Amino acid sequence: MVRNYVRKSNRAQYSENDIATAITEIRSGNMSTKRASVVFNINRTTLIKRMKKSGSCPENLGRFKKVFTLDMECELVMHIVNMQQHFYGLSLSDLRSLAYEFAERNGIRHPFSTTERRAGRDWAMSFMKRYPELSLRRPEATSMARLSGFNKVQVGRFFDVLKEELEKKKFGANQVYNIDESGITTVQTPGKIIARRGAKQVGRVVSAEKGCTTTVVCGMSAAGVYVPPMFLYKRKNMNNLLMKHCPAGAVGVPSPSGWMDSSLFLTYLKHFIACVKPSRSNPVLVILDGHQSHKSINAVELARENYITLVTIPPHTSHRLQPLDLTFFGPLKAAYNREVDKWMTRYPGRRVTDYDLCELFTPAYQRVASIEKAVNGFRCSGIFPLNPDVFDDADFAPANVTELPNPHEPTASQAGQGSTQNEADTEPLTTAKQGDNSSQVNIPAAVHITVQEISPLPRAAHSSSKTRKRKAERATVLTSTPNKRILEEKQRERECSKTAVRKKIMFKQTAEQHSRKQKKCKETAKDRQQGKLAKKYTTAGQPVASKIMNRPKPAKKVKKAKKSAEGQLMRRRPIAIKPPKPVESRGAPPRKPLWLQMKTNLGE
Repeated sequence: MVRNYVRKSNRAQYSENDIATAITEIRSGNMSTKRASVVFNINRTTLIKRMKKSGSCPENLGRFKKVFTLDMECELVMHIVNMQQHFYGLSLSDLRSLAYEFAERNGIRHPFSTTERRAGRDWAMSFMKRYPELSLRRPEATSMARLSGFNKVQVGRFFDVLKEELEKKKFGANQVYNIDESGITTVQTPGKIIARRGAKQVGRVVSAEKGCTTTVVCGMSAAGVYVPPMFLYKRKNMNNLLMKHCPAGAVGVPSPSGWMDSSLFLTYLKHFIACVKPSRSNPVLVILDGHQSHKSINAVELARENYITLVTIPPHTSHRLQPLDLTFFGPLKAAYNREVDKWMTRYPGRRVTDYDLCELFTPAYQRVASIEKAVNGFRCSGIFPLNPDVFDDADFAPANVTELPNPHEPTASQAGQGSTQNEADTEPLTTAKQGDNSSQVNIPAAVHITVQEISPLPRAAHSSSKTRKRKAERATVLTSTPNKRILEEKQRERECSKTAVRKKIMFKQTAEQHSRKQKKCKETAKDRQQGKLAKKYTTAGQPVASKIMNRPKPAKKVKKAKKSAEGQLMRRRPIAIKPPKPVESRGAPPRKPLWLQMKTNLGE
């Protein structure tokens, strides 16, 4: 097939509707064949031929023929769109392999490669051109938790809770707020630039390989009112220079981890109360995610005291139910990245630090924080004005992959077995010709293998033995009395566990002290025993040398086996007896001591 085919004639520049209209006019007698040929710009021979064949349209013009019929191609298109809606979209290579398998399983003659076992790239690109509703897109990575979390049951419960709260206190657009956090970094994501065609690598300067993330907490209402943001800097001590050129009314606090926790959320709640000023006559409804930092008893008590109702969205649904995520944070980060690009160009050789962050964030925030984005965010999520039908079945299609089957409904395999059996019972039998001795035979019609059978939709296998480690969360009203009691009970259990741990540590310390005392007593007893031994080795009241006190214990004597007298005599070495010296060589006798000489003289 020609890769870029260009038509060389103007044949068949009319549509099927033009041919049908011309044939109708000719048969009704309003026009002749020649007149209709001129009016509708259709060849007269073509009109006569189509009238003889009851208006049937030829499959194709020229020598090139389509591999699949129009119905088969429509089946392929529907399958591609269905897989994309379930977040398991097909790539161009997958489409080529599927087309080859589809043609092989249905016995269709095709020009595809049998060695690669897939259709050619030209066929795939021509298929995409024939159906402009299809296009190649780069998908956004979506976690499995988000696919299973955004389901019809959880979203329906959220809208039921929201409807009850809206009807109870009659909240207006200026009383419904959304609070969420997002991270900005000193290393921007560069935007597209103009470069020379064919360049293999195109770069853009950034501050560092990896930047420091700062959390920004934002809030906005359904009427377009924005709460001044709060910055969470990853540090232990706060410096006022960090808030230089910050948005009006913004605050900054240090955070050792750089993220939100219970104490910091309490700080932001106080900042929110100071800016919004809720009261008994002007209560406020706040929509936020169910992060653990938002579920503290101190935050709930502070919200109840200041007429604030906190409602959480279901887990892993912020990408569809969080107004700030839908319309605000994306444009805000894009504008911030552009500001950092400008700053890097304006100050070459310098790096963006935390002290420059507010200066870059403020113009981006002022440009993006518009009434239109706030109103559109609440409308797209269906929160305000309340619209539970904002999401259809196609939006919940990805959750069907992990949906648990209903035990009261027959499975697809059971239904398929039943339908197959019914078709077999009602299938007609064809008889042989007269005169043929063969008996009646069952000749089934040609079976069409669908694309769904070749490439079925993915389905997760569920194990009945698998148990959850914790209870699944859902949309709740945090400031309600039942939820407050649950939080108080959890706080009490947490304090009891802390007390038990503290007691365990104290018991361990006491045991260590007791063991140290016992060891000290043993050492003292040993010293006393050594002192008693030292008294035995004293002479005339004077202690002996320390060698006697600290002398090592004598080694134990090893008993040896007794030997016979004969053996001892045989093994005994001969003793060399030296002869006595002669008297002449002995020398003078030893001299007596002086006192012995005096005693001898006195005695004499």
